[in-house]
Amino acid sequence: MNLFNAGKGAEESMHELSIALGIFGGLLSYELLGISPGGIVTPGYLALFVDQPIRILGTLIVSFATYGAVRLLSIFMLLFGKRRFVVAMLVSFLLRWGWEMLIGQVLVNSPELRVVGFIVPGLIANDFERQGIVNTLCILTVVTAFVRLLLLSTGALVF
Repeated sequence: MNLFNAGKGAEESMHELSIALGIFGGLLSYELLGISPGGIVTPGYLALFVDQPIRILGTLIVSFATYGAVRLLSIFMLLFGKRRFVVAMLVSFLLRWGWEMLIGQVLVNSPELRVVGFIVPGLIANDFERQGIVNTLCILTVVTAFVRLLLLSTGALVF
């Protein structure tokens, strides 16, 4: 009996497995290297979209915009700890919503130009602030690739 397939469809099971592997990979990277891959669930979500690089690029664009907006807001507001995290999540949500409106209204309604999740860009931006952009992007790439390879090797994901 498949632990992740108890009365569920194959796609739902694959999503659960991807998130679980992402959490495990994120925990492993944090424990071994002290670097978080842009939030605990981020690698699992991004691993599902590796075959859509433009969507990941859109996610990173919103992440960088969130990072910049939070840094700008921190000039005028006292932002640290949980307050900074919550502001990053709200800004990320608003920027993602704006990105979707721009893509849907102005450009073209294409799923490839969308952003992965509502909170993923905020999680990435928060880690940009905490540990640096290069560290975050490097470990995010490694853990996402690790999760994707595990999904492919288990047969949960097919090319």
